[in-house]
Amino acid sequence: MSEFDQTLKCLDDILNSECPEIIFSHLVDYTKKFGIDYVTTSRLAPEPLIQTKPYFFKTTTPKDWVKIYVDNHYIAIDPVPKYARRNTASFMQEEALKNLTKEQEKFLKHCREYNINHGFIVPIHQSGQYPSCVVYTSKSPFKLAPISALSLEMVARIAFERLTINYDRVKNISPIKLSNKERQILQLVSLGKTNWEIGKILDISEFSVRDYLSGLSKRFETSNRTHTVTHALQLGLITL
Repeated sequence: MSEFDQTLKCLDDILNSECPEIIFSHLVDYTKKFGIDYVTTSRLAPEPLIQTKPYFFKTTTPKDWVKIYVDNHYIAIDPVPKYARRNTASFMQEEALKNLTKEQEKFLKHCREYNINHGFIVPIHQSGQYPSCVVYTSKSPFKLAPISALSLEMVARIAFERLTINYDRVKNISPIKLSNKERQILQLVSLGKTNWEIGKILDISEFSVRDYLSGLSKRFETSNRTHTVTHALQLGLITL
């Protein structure tokens, strides 16, 4: 089977799957012929809002390394996600490893101890979502022909989109409960009201409205007030 046929088969398998584990498995299996050892799909907060823990959808990276990465808050200094937040084109890991700080050099040394040395990264910037990326990493150096890089990018983007849709669908089986105040605020936001206007209507301060929306954004894992309202509408928590 040619590389083109293998790519089409992988895409067909991904598009016809709804289980996140199966979707990710198709992605991982497809990458093996390129000499890739680990695959990670991750959503990234913008730098001013970097979360305490990275939001991994799925990863085949060794669990002990993931624990070290999380415990040391490496998401804040890792040059790869920093580069991915600012770029839309796919890139080899080496492109992100320029002008490193001493802290970043120490981090990379730690990576090498776990044989996480080389990578190909596909940044994903979806409207209304935090920046994300699919990271293909390898223990040994590898080169990609342009057509192979394009195939890996295409499969990564479609797999990530399918993971997002189906992960959210599974996650949302457990209902999110809103207080009356939260529901009122979201309803007023959906009507185009500003924080100041909402505060006047509900007899609370503008800053309280902001804090409510900030808390809701964290619970919904959304990036702004519009995305929060959209998510609430999709879950049937408010109506237009």
